[in-house]
Amino acid sequence: MAIEQTQLGIDAALRAKRIREATLLARKSFLAYNKVAELEILALYEEAANTVVRRITYGHRAGAIVRARRVALLAEVDKEIARLRKRLGVKLAAQMRTSLDLGLKTGIKSMEAALSAARASRKNIQIGSSFIGIDGKVRRFNAATEIYAASQWAKVNQEAMDFLFLYRPTGNTFAQSIWMATESAQTTIKNMVNEAVLLGDSSQRLATSLQRYVTKQGMRTSPGRYKSAYANAWRLARTEMNRAYTEGQLKFAQTKSWIDGVIWRRGGDGDCGSGVCPDNANRFYPKGSAPGLPAHPNCMCYFEDHITEDPMPEGVETGVVPPARPIPIPPKGK
Repeated sequence: MAIEQTQLGIDAALRAKRIREATLLARKSFLAYNKVAELEILALYEEAANTVVRRITYGHRAGAIVRARRVALLAEVDKEIARLRKRLGVKLAAQMRTSLDLGLKTGIKSMEAALSAARASRKNIQIGSSFIGIDGKVRRFNAATEIYAASQWAKVNQEAMDFLFLYRPTGNTFAQSIWMATESAQTTIKNMVNEAVLLGDSSQRLATSLQRYVTKQGMRTSPGRYKSAYANAWRLARTEMNRAYTEGQLKFAQTKSWIDGVIWRRGGDGDCGSGVCPDNANRFYPKGSAPGLPAHPNCMCYFEDHITEDPMPEGVETGVVPPARPIPIPPKGK
């Protein structure tokens, strides 16, 4: 009996190690996708900046900006920011869907690594008809038996996205956050136009300043805020993508009765070196009680699944946990 108990302990420790390693490995796909997504957000802002710059410099490269053009230029700014706002919302929603999928896939890959083939099959680590191909990649559904829209994966993804669109961890919905990010840029650019006209700056000088503000990385002005329209938009995108990724992790855990909770792990690639992240890192949260991640702008912390029958990994804390995440409040008029 003692030998059996010892062996169970060894097996559990090995599973915990494999879950940890597989989670980190699968998470690399999410971090790589972050780099792709950042370039996509930058491209949107570069296009918007180039459009406004063309309007500013058209036929007026030399000399001061004619005061009579001020109203027309401000109207162009409003028009282009409205277009940017719509495109940014569509692009970020698509990036969040992909991030959510990557969170679900992280759960599957971590369990594949932790369990033997027989146990993985018996516990059904997949979601609906999803499967792992011969290339080792997770396929979201079996195209031979169903279409994506009818799959369990599509249902889980949509439920999670519906939650995220209404969830207000900072007091704002997704749509409101998009509006605020672009409204700030809109106000700053219009102030730049007004100031350039008042000071008698040339069209080219205004265009150069505007492009620098819109598309450059920009210095940080306060925690999570930058002196750059693109940098602030990417802060929002990065934060919401990680929210979607960790929501995917939680959704995977919720679909498996043999997973009893998740462990908060601190991300080493975000602003997670102080504050709430170190205080909560390496803490176990029973299913349904995990706080929402990210914990702050640019937070890149994530979750790690825990199998019910296994003891806690070394260094993981248990005990008092915060209340469950607040129920999302639908926008007014909905």
